[in-house]
Amino acid sequence: MRLSLLIVGALLLSACAGEAIKYNHYLLRSDIPENSNRQMSEDGLLLTHVAVATYLNEAGLVLETAEGQINTAELHLWAEPLRHSLHKFMADEISAATGKDIYTTRNGLSQPAAEFSIQIDQMHGTHDGQALLVASWAVTTSNDGKRTKAAYQFAQKQALQADGYDALVATEKQLLQALAKAVAETL
Repeated sequence: MRLSLLIVGALLLSACAGEAIKYNHYLLRSDIPENSNRQMSEDGLLLTHVAVATYLNEAGLVLETAEGQINTAELHLWAEPLRHSLHKFMADEISAATGKDIYTTRNGLSQPAAEFSIQIDQMHGTHDGQALLVASWAVTTSNDGKRTKAAYQFAQKQALQADGYDALVATEKQLLQALAKAVAETL
């Protein structure tokens, strides 16, 4: 009897161990084709940094489960930290919207036409089936040795086209593209 219980227990353990947990990783990439092997203009714009709210520093996608309560997904993860992927994504999208080169470092840029930074304060799914993006940005320009700074805000919600994390990522990407266009209009 004991032997049969041990065998059944061992079989159950091996069955559970054989089931692999499936993680889903999402890359945030622009759909804008990259131009390779070209010289960037000297009058480019400099995106100094993209900062994200602390709760977005987690690897998991974020859902609001109730008003003011959030849940970070354990199996649906960003493939890389948002602060890094957002920097490249926003530079590509803003470059396409302005028709100007967007630098992400000062490398090769003596004096940018403008410098700007972006702060992502909220980016998550809501409990009512939408995606929310709240952000702000600041632009500093230099004209005749005089520096001018302006600040802007952006807040939009958009309904998901389907249920699930794939739809959340797609909708967040659309909201980020709308943010990029709003930023481009101020440059």
